[in-house]
Amino acid sequence: MAAILMWNIWQNRNDVVWNGKSKPVVLIFSFAMSVHSQWVASRNSQIPRLPHPIQQQITHWQCPPAPLIKCNVDAALFNNPPRMGYGGIIRDHRGMVVGAIHGCIPRIQNPAIAEALGIREALSRLKEFDYHHIQIESDAKIVINALNSSIHLGHFN
Repeated sequence: MAAILMWNIWQNRNDVVWNGKSKPVVLIFSFAMSVHSQWVASRNSQIPRLPHPIQQQITHWQCPPAPLIKCNVDAALFNNPPRMGYGGIIRDHRGMVVGAIHGCIPRIQNPAIAEALGIREALSRLKEFDYHHIQIESDAKIVINALNSSIHLGHFN
């Protein structure tokens, strides 16, 4: 039950971040209870009836159009000592891996700043590799929105 409840809380968190929609806590809990009872019923060889279809959006990685290369970047925060790590995988228009980057920057503890710095470091390394037609992909929606607009990341403390 705990795993199902945490999964539902995580799904709600993603819906808030990505779509600006939030469900009431009671709805999250009751849906988790419903899924749990369906799981228990299925374990007892009963066919569960879903109250409504579960919809899930699945995104698949796509190759960049030629002659672009794509760099998928992500960052992580560490506490002891305080620092961030970043990494990226570089693929060509066929999806073939042509390189990778990684590194650490001390004293960064803000997730949005860490993601933005990871992208900056990736772009710097790609320039060193002499790549000029680049597509960057990240799971940090707030940073991608900021890069695609005029938002200044300096206010994320």
